[in-house]
Amino acid sequence: MNPLRGREISSTLVLLSALLLFGGCDIVGSETKSGPDPSLELSSSTVTFDEYTTEARLTLVLYNSDSLSWSVAERPNWLHVAPDNGVVRGRDQLSLRVDTTQIVGGTVASEPLILTSGEKKDTVRVTKEVPRPLLHLSTTSFHLDELRRSDSLTIESEYGHEIPWTIQHKPKWITVHQSDSTSVTASMSMSFTVDESLLPYGSDNSNQIDIR
Repeated sequence: MNPLRGREISSTLVLLSALLLFGGCDIVGSETKSGPDPSLELSSSTVTFDEYTTEARLTLVLYNSDSLSWSVAERPNWLHVAPDNGVVRGRDQLSLRVDTTQIVGGTVASEPLILTSGEKKDTVRVTKEVPRPLLHLSTTSFHLDELRRSDSLTIESEYGHEIPWTIQHKPKWITVHQSDSTSVTASMSMSFTVDESLLPYGSDNSNQIDIR
């Protein structure tokens, strides 16, 4: 065999081996490993308001990412959430506030609050107890005499609920001045005047007015 020809074949084999070796390194170097997916966790899966509380806070904690967008997908109509969307970076807080006027008095409301982040959904069960609303009067008695022939009182609705009311009894010598409304949502005033023509001169009368 020609010695020059043999050296050419050997050089070719060495070159092919080098190409295979470096080619293998390129294939190994192209492999990638993905880390864990971003995860948004809530501080609690339930929020309960008793009859005296209307505000609470919920904490969002982010894992495996620097930032993540989120939004409120569903909430009860009686619950205000602030903010209702945003980008959490590490940790954030939501303010929850109950509007008791949207819940029937004397009941317990329990509905879901749903937050979404990417394809994930988190559900928080929100419960609020609302006691039966009551009417409150600014005074339970007043005294009228020859110098003071009128007086007034204020009717207030507890928890801001609309409450129907009516005067079921009053003495005939008392005239009631009021608005045309027969229900109260927050508060309203009512005044009374004595009709002296219906009282015997020099008499001392005591009676009551029933409002229910």
